[in-house]
Amino acid sequence: MSEDHKLKGMKDEFVGKIKEETGKILNKPDLELKGKIQKNVGKGEQMADEALDNIQESYKDLKDDAKEKVNDFVDKMTDKK
Repeated sequence: MSEDHKLKGMKDEFVGKIKEETGKILNKPDLELKGKIQKNVGKGEQMADEALDNIQESYKDLKDDAKEKVNDFVDKMTDKK
């Protein structure tokens, strides 16, 4: 994806962790829970971004392999004539 999504995920994870720990220290379960949620959303954003990057890279590799195989086939067919 984009760097913006990666940074947003990292920011959400960091800010969520701060909220979670602050909630623990101040004995505010609602803040702690909000922090856990935000932290995990941030982790999820990062994981989704990484998965999308892997899918895009795999697609590019498959496309390049297919193009090479088609070109090899065309070369073989034109050499037989």
